[in-house]
Amino acid sequence: MFMQRTQRKDAVRNIFKRKISYLSILLTITLGVTGLLCIFFLAVSMEKVAAKHYESSNFRDIEITASLGLSAEDLEAIRGLDRIADAEGIFSAEALLSNGSATGKATVWSATERINTPLLRSGRMPEGDGECAIDVPLAEKLGVSVGDTVHIYLSGSPEGFLRHDAFTVTGTVLHPQSVKVDTAANVVVPAAAFDPEKTEDGYTGVLAMLDIPREKGMFSNRYVSDADNAVAALKPALAEIMAGRTARIRAKYDGEYADARAEADEKLSDAKAQLDDAEAEMNDAFEKAEAELADKEAELADGEGRLEAELEAQYAQIEAAERMGMNMAAQRAELDAVADAQRAELDAARGELDEARREFEDEKEKALSELAEKQQEYTEKEEEGRRELDDATQ
Repeated sequence: MFMQRTQRKDAVRNIFKRKISYLSILLTITLGVTGLLCIFFLAVSMEKVAAKHYESSNFRDIEITASLGLSAEDLEAIRGLDRIADAEGIFSAEALLSNGSATGKATVWSATERINTPLLRSGRMPEGDGECAIDVPLAEKLGVSVGDTVHIYLSGSPEGFLRHDAFTVTGTVLHPQSVKVDTAANVVVPAAAFDPEKTEDGYTGVLAMLDIPREKGMFSNRYVSDADNAVAALKPALAEIMAGRTARIRAKYDGEYADARAEADEKLSDAKAQLDDAEAEMNDAFEKAEAELADKEAELADGEGRLEAELEAQYAQIEAAERMGMNMAAQRAELDAVADAQRAELDAARGELDEARREFEDEKEKALSELAEKQQEYTEKEEEGRRELDDATQ
C-alpha cells in the first residue's frame, strides 16, 4: 500500500516536471484532430457545392458514345430502355478558339434542353447557328466579351461539321461538363450550327439520366452503386443498338458500293464494246483496203501480161514480114516507141500502187498503235476504278 502511494506521488511529480512536454503533445493532438475535422467539413461543403452545381444543370448520369455516332432512331431506342429516365442527343468536337489576338483549346457542344444545361452567367444563350456562349474562365483567358466575334477551328472532325467558323458571342456560361470550374474551356452553340450529314446523320453522343434514386445525392455510395448496376444492365442493349447502327451504315455503303460498281462496270463494258467495235470496224477497213490493193495489183499484173502478149504478137508479125524481105524498120521503131510508152505507164501505175501500199501499211501500223494505247488506257482505268471502289469499302 505504501509502495502504491509512493508510485503515484512519483508519477505526479514527473507529470509536473514534464508538463511542457505533455502540453505540447496535447496541443499537437488537438491541432491534428481540428485539421482532420476542417478537412472533413471542407470536403462535405465542397461536395454540397458540387452537388448543387450538378443538380442545377441536371448533370447527366452517363454519356453514351459510339465510333459511328448514334442516329435519331438510336436515340429513341435508348429512351425506351428500362433503366433510362431521359436522354438527349448531342454534337461535340475538339477545337481551337481565337478572337484574333489570343487562342485557346476548347470543346464545342451543342446546346441541350434538359440534360447538362449550362448555367448562364451573362448575356443570353445562343439561338442562331452563327452564335455561341463561352465558359467564363475561357472568356476571361482570351479577353472575350459578349458581342465579340470569335473563330472556331475544329480538329479531328469532318470538314464542314460546323456550318460556320465565325461566331458572335451572346453570353458566358459555366458548363457542367467541366470538372474544374476554374479551367473550364467549353463553347456552346445551337445544334443547328452542326451539319449532321457529316456524321452520317448521327449524334456524336447521347447524354442520359438513369432511373435510379437520388435522395442521398450523386456523391453517395448508394448513387454510385445504383448507377454502376444500371450501366451493367444497360450494356447488352446499348451494344445491340450500336451494332444495329454499324449494320445500317455498312448496308448503306455496301448498297452504294454495289451501285457504283454496277455503274462502273456498265461504263467499262460500254467502253470495251466501243473499243471492240472500233477494232472490228478498223479490221473491216483494213480487209477492204487489202482487197482493193490486191485487186489493183492483180489488174496491173494482168495489164502487164496483156501488154507483153500484144507486143510479142506485133513483134512476131514484124519479124515475119522482115523474113519475107520487107523493110519493117519504121514499123519496128513505132512499135518500140509504143511499147516504151505503155511500159512507162505501167511502171508509173506500179509505182503509185507501191506508194499506196506503203501508205496503207503506215496507216495500219499507226491505227493499230493507237488502238493498243486506247486498250492499255482502258485497262489502267478499269484497274484504277476497281481499286478506288475497293478502297472505299475498307
